[in-house]
Amino acid sequence: MRSTALLLTLILSCNLAMAVEPAHRPNTITVTGKGEVQVEPDLAVMTVAVDTFDRDLDAARRQNDERVEKILVLARQFSIPSRDVRTARMTMETLRETSKRDEQYDDLRHANPIRGYLISKRLTLRLTDLGQFDAFYLQLLRTGVSEIAYVDFETSRHREHRDAARTLAMKAAREKAEAMAAALGQQIGRAVEIREEQGGHAFSAMNSTTRATGNGSVSSLSGAGQIGIDASAMVVFELR
Repeated sequence: MRSTALLLTLILSCNLAMAVEPAHRPNTITVTGKGEVQVEPDLAVMTVAVDTFDRDLDAARRQNDERVEKILVLARQFSIPSRDVRTARMTMETLRETSKRDEQYDDLRHANPIRGYLISKRLTLRLTDLGQFDAFYLQLLRTGVSEIAYVDFETSRHREHRDAARTLAMKAAREKAEAMAAALGQQIGRAVEIREEQGGHAFSAMNSTTRATGNGSVSSLSGAGQIGIDASAMVVFELR
C-alpha cells in the first residue's frame, strides 16, 4: 500500500514538474530582434506646476486659482480644447516654524506655530499644433507657473509606427537567426514560437525641463526634433 502511494506521489510530482518547466525543443535556435522608427512628432504634452504660499489659507487658495485661471484663458486663446487641459494633482500643506529642538523631538513639530499654507497644483496640457509651440511656451511662463516640469513630444499615429517597428524587429530576428545558423553550416526553418518583449515605447532626447524665472524669460527651451518608437521580439526557429 505504501509502495503504491509512493509511486503515485512520484508520478504526480513528475507531472507537476513537466507542467511548470518549459518543453525542451531540440534543433531550435532562439533569437531576439529589435526595430526602431524615427518619426516627426505632431503634438506636445506639458506638465506644469502652480505653487502658492500665504499665511492665510484662503489667500493661498485664491492666488492659486487666479494663476490656474490664467493658464485656462491662455489655453482657450490657443484653441486648446478643455479635454486637453487636466488637473493631474492638487495638494495643500501646512508649514510650521522649526527650531533646533525639533531635531531631537520630532513629534513636537506639529505643535509649532503655523508659518503658512502651500497650495500646489499639477496640470497637463496637450498641444496638437506644434507650429504654436514656441509662442505658447513663452506665454505659459508669463502666467505665473512655478515650473514647467517636463515636455513630451509625441505622435498621434503611435500605433501605426509601433506596427512598423514591430515588423522591423521580426525581420531583424530572422536575419540574426539566419546568420547564426549559417555560421554553423545550418539553416533555419519555420518559427515555432514568437513572443513580444516587454518595453516598446516612444522616446525623445529633446525633452526639456524649464523653471519659470522672475521676469518670465526662458531658462531652457528645446525643439521637438524626432522621436523614436521601438519594438522587440523573441522568436524560436527550427534549426536544420
